[in-house]
Amino acid sequence: MNERLVKKRRPRVAASLVLLLVALAAAGCDKPANAPEQTEAEPAEASGEIVNPPANDWKPYEARPGEKVELTVMYASEASFYRDYGNLFLARHPEAEFRVVALSETRGEGDMLANYEAVLKENAPDVLLLNEAQYEALAANGRLLDLDAPIRSSGFDTEGMVPGVIELLTERGGGRLYGLSPSFESRALYYNRSLFDEYGVPYPEPGMSWEEVLMLAERFPDANEAGQPLYGLYQPTFTISPFDLAMKIGSAQRLSLLDPEGAKLLLDSEGWKRIFSLVVEGYKNQAIYYPAAPLRDNGNGTTSLSLGSNLFLDGQAAMAIDDMLMMQMMDFLAGRKGENEGESAAFAWDTVPMPVSPDNPGVTPYFEVEDIFAVNRESDQLSLAWEFVQYVHSEEFMTLSAKSSSKLLSRTGFEQDSKGRDLSDFYALRPDLTMRTPLVPEGFTRAFRDIAEKAITDAIADRMTTDEALAYIREEAQKTLDAAASSGNRERFALDEELL
Repeated sequence: MNERLVKKRRPRVAASLVLLLVALAAAGCDKPANAPEQTEAEPAEASGEIVNPPANDWKPYEARPGEKVELTVMYASEASFYRDYGNLFLARHPEAEFRVVALSETRGEGDMLANYEAVLKENAPDVLLLNEAQYEALAANGRLLDLDAPIRSSGFDTEGMVPGVIELLTERGGGRLYGLSPSFESRALYYNRSLFDEYGVPYPEPGMSWEEVLMLAERFPDANEAGQPLYGLYQPTFTISPFDLAMKIGSAQRLSLLDPEGAKLLLDSEGWKRIFSLVVEGYKNQAIYYPAAPLRDNGNGTTSLSLGSNLFLDGQAAMAIDDMLMMQMMDFLAGRKGENEGESAAFAWDTVPMPVSPDNPGVTPYFEVEDIFAVNRESDQLSLAWEFVQYVHSEEFMTLSAKSSSKLLSRTGFEQDSKGRDLSDFYALRPDLTMRTPLVPEGFTRAFRDIAEKAITDAIADRMTTDEALAYIREEAQKTLDAAASSGNRERFALDEELL
């Protein structure tokens, strides 16, 4: 069976108020001339066990005077590679030359990993740029260089990396580290201090449970003094499914939507019933903003985003769940309004770490790495490839990039942005390694979203009880899942993706 993994991410957004260019990360190997001998374990060995070279067999990179050396890397484009990484590396290693293989070559119809493997075979890149799913698959197939030997030989400081990044990459590598990521994605709970002060509601605190946060949201009136709607909690900018919040809370409590085989929905547990009831009541009482897609298809391959649809930015929501995008949008609006540098909203705001489960207070399911650099195990430039990878994850490089980066950097000591704002709330929680985004038959995500929206809408309008609405979702979605089970194509079940 030809199983196609479909990974959908945020599309390009072009708007009169803000232009958000979201690059798709993909990436993705033959026998090296200077590689340590690895005859004990060829890639994709039947046993699945990869035997790695001892550290004393590793050959560190040494530049040869007057000799140019070419390194083939995978990246979004040649121009963006030189801007983001290449120019700084060449300042240290002028003997190096780059050939960039565009990530777009790995995309298209058919099996995602097969497409990637075809590009590896044709271009033999030395340095790969991978997303999490590709990293996990290629590591399991023996296509990536185990970094244990080069790390120990070069003395690379992994202790200075954000622990959660190393933990996640090691777990996805089956217990071995095959790549590094210069940045990661996580979320925080933003809150409008001005609204909390106005209505005498205590600020949210680190370590709060989801139920405690929803109780705070209930304490705000449903309209402000100007008669405009007022909400306690606004969901992330790109949320389009009213069931997404239930998924967030369930994931924090380690509740699975599907059984391990991906064949049966598990929405009949008491935990799911409790969460669904909380979310529906929050929508019904207007404590939680019922999501509406902020995007419009322009018909030319782009979509428009109106920031006027973001009620947290407008001061009409007391709290919001979001990543760094919210902060960047507030900065953009401040720039358009001509406000002083450092000011980013018309109200005082702050953040706290994401709500957690009391049973697992130190972890979150909303910690991801998307841009993972790895070395092709079959590269004939292993030592130079590692030289590049370790440099772009070094303290020196991140010190330079921190001055202009809008990302969460994967090395400790950079928990402030370029404006000097404290970002430690985004760093506070580690990834929950027990939770994974489930794979479902292609098209099931959209069908589930439609089913859930009907049920929640009917529950809010009292056309169904919450128990009846959840039973409707479970039964109708199970029928859809059963009907699609024979499809070989799979996609991530992520309700805030595939926006159009």
